[in-house]
Formats: sequence, C-alpha cells, structure tokens
Amino acid sequence: MARTWNAKLSVGVALIDNQHRELFDRGDLLAEALRGARPAAELMRLAQYLESWVAIHFDAEERLMQVHRHPGYQEHRAAHGDFRDRLAQVKERVRCGGGSAAEAEAVEALMAWLVDHVRAADAPVAELVLERQPRPRHPF
Repeated sequence: MARTWNAKLSVGVALIDNQHRELFDRGDLLAEALRGARPAAELMRLAQYLESWVAIHFDAEERLMQVHRHPGYQEHRAAHGDFRDRLAQVKERVRCGGGSAAEAEAVEALMAWLVDHVRAADAPVAELVLERQPRPRHPF
C-alpha cells in the first residue's frame, strides 16, 4: 500500500509537518493491518496507537491556534472533534471483532479526510503561525 503522507502535504511548520507524517503513518499501518486480517490484539493496539497520536497532534495544533489567535479556531476544533468521533467508532468496531476490509476502508476514508483537512484547514493555520513567528534580528 502506498503511504498517504507526501511532501505536497507539508505546511512549512516543522512541528505540524512531523506530527502529520506520524499521524498518516499510523493510519496507514492500521489500514494495512486491517486488510491483512491481523490478530485482534494487534489491531486494537494499532487503533489505540493512532488514537493516541490524534490526541497529541490535535491538542498541539489547537494550542498553536489559541496562542496565535486564529480566527477559525472553533470551527477547526469542531472538525477535529468530528474526526475523533469517527475514529472512536472505527476503534469500537475493531474492539467488537471487526478486522475486515470495511474497517480498513473506514480508516482510509479518515486518512482521505485528513488529507483534505491538511490542505484546506491546516495550511492557513501554518501560514498564520509563520507570519507571527519572531524574525531573527540582524546586528546591522
């Protein structure tokens, strides 16, 4: 399976880019394991692994938005909440014994949503962060 992350998804802020890369890698690992009918315990571990990174990344991104007073904070946070809810539903299906192509497709749909979210919502956040970063001062 091809990896979801690619350089075109870079937003130019190292913290966000590194977290996005890890987030996509974790989602890809879960989808691959679901398609490969891996044991239930492994699937659950990977689902929890993805869920934990979603929490880390979304919390960090939302803190950046607050610090920089991003005007779209509430909408962005709500979109993150929707993603978390959809991921929790997939995780519950995995916990109840789901480990099929249907769950893999659900994870892949989440990753596709995330690609769109990065391009449409995260890129403007990164632009604001970059605009508001202190510039190094030259002694001249």
